[in-house]
Amino acid sequence: MAITITTAVSIVFYSAIVSFIIFLILLVVNSYVTPILPFISSSNIPTSVTQPSVNTQSLFTTSAVPPDQNLVFNQITNFSYNKFAISFDCFVKNTYLSTDVPRVVLYFADSPVTISDNTVLKEYNKNDEMPSILTISDTDILSRFTNTNFIAYVDPVKNDMKIGLITMDSSNNMYLELLPTLQNIPINEPFKVTINITPKFVEVYRDFFLSFTYTPKYTLNSIIGTPYLYGPISFIKDTVQIGNIQYFDNIITSSQVRTLINTTKPASFFH
Repeated sequence: MAITITTAVSIVFYSAIVSFIIFLILLVVNSYVTPILPFISSSNIPTSVTQPSVNTQSLFTTSAVPPDQNLVFNQITNFSYNKFAISFDCFVKNTYLSTDVPRVVLYFADSPVTISDNTVLKEYNKNDEMPSILTISDTDILSRFTNTNFIAYVDPVKNDMKIGLITMDSSNNMYLELLPTLQNIPINEPFKVTINITPKFVEVYRDFFLSFTYTPKYTLNSIIGTPYLYGPISFIKDTVQIGNIQYFDNIITSSQVRTLINTTKPASFFH
């Protein structure tokens, strides 16, 4: 019995070796002579992955964006407001600013939104816990930033960055949809934010890594005319700065985020 089992094991072992050698020969023939293995035919293997075609322009790559400055992407012929990507470096100074005003750093507008004091731009006008979707009675953001479909700002108190979508329902009621918060952003150290905006989804990347994907509940606010992107509001002075701006006239993939986005600037860039 022992001899029979040993013989069987040997037969299986040598058969496996022979089969493997035959497979290698067939693989070489399939790859370099003629396809004979349809299940691994080269026609079934994609040679490349199609990525979105985009045009891009960079602004303020040598200095930070001045307060209330419009961003003029004059090299982009097909500027898109509803399907685009925007990337920027953000720098939060270790400087205390006594304010309840959201530290707005990026938005669309026909002219810069000027804030005179702490009372005219409240993120939330009520005393209960703030929901993730705000109405025009809940927040001053909607009445102040009227011709934009998104807004990026740093929390008035916390070291958190917030991205909001301005949306409308079928009855033309306006909403501020707050995306998941980028919590504990660094102080005195630049970090990069990249946003893909489309009518169906929004992606936010922090330092080249996807933080979250969000599906809008309502329809993105319709942009009227041809407003500019604007940098930080002057009311927050230089406590929050942005620079190294890149606009793309289409959304970009995660691999394009890693290959097309500019390297993050050092802290000295903002001094």
